[in-house]
Amino acid sequence: MTRKKAVADKGVVAIMYHHFLKKEENNLFLDASTAVQPSEFEWQMNYLKAEGYVTIDMNTME
Repeated sequence: MTRKKAVADKGVVAIMYHHFLKKEENNLFLDASTAVQPSEFEWQMNYLKAEGYVTIDMNTME
C-alpha cells in the first residue's frame, strides 16, 4: 500500500458584505463592518488577489 503525503488543508475564507455605500451615502451603517465603500472593496479585492487568493463558486465550495 502506497501512502500519499499529507497536505495541510488551508480551508476557505468567506467574506460577506451587506452594503456597498459611498461615504456620503452611509448614514445608518457608520460603524458596521458589513458596510464598505466601493473604493475600499476594490482595495480589498486587489490585496487578496495579490496574496494569491482565488474566488470559487458555491458548487466548488460544497
